[in-house]
Amino acid sequence: MDYTDKRQFKKHGKRRSAVVCVPERKKRIRRNQKVPCRKRKRKCKKKIIVTKIVYKQGPPGQQGPPGQQGPPGDASIRIIPDVRRYFFVADTDIDLSNTQMIPANRFINDDGEPVNEFVELGDEGYYNLYVNAVLQEGKIYNVNPNALTIYSNEEVIYASTLIILEAVGFSIKRIH
Repeated sequence: MDYTDKRQFKKHGKRRSAVVCVPERKKRIRRNQKVPCRKRKRKCKKKIIVTKIVYKQGPPGQQGPPGQQGPPGDASIRIIPDVRRYFFVADTDIDLSNTQMIPANRFINDDGEPVNEFVELGDEGYYNLYVNAVLQEGKIYNVNPNALTIYSNEEVIYASTLIILEAVGFSIKRIH
């Protein structure tokens, strides 16, 4: 009798098990070959529970269409950072009891030249804001190409305080 017949097995979670009579095994059986008790009229006193069943694998299916050609094996990728810094010195006290916007044209870049707008980073970078050389939390400011917006937090940025906006972007270059 073939043990792949599911009617002989009781379900135990994801495994199936069958009761096999030990005295009825006349010869040594392989791991996935099980022999049931032939004496169904009276109960066998020596029984074991078999919990592993191995089903035969069917024939292979049709092969699918070929996929796209992958990149050549000798190519490598290099990630290139692009860091830009913008500086602003507060000429008067900036009261943050209300949200404040500082236009981009009030900042200068690393070369000391005035800027018209901040670099647009999108998802390929991030901004850091430093007030008096202290890194600020990302939730208290927002940057768009035209201005830096600092949200209300009941603080004051005093005159002559240095504000640095750091823009860090990334690009990818393939090297052959």
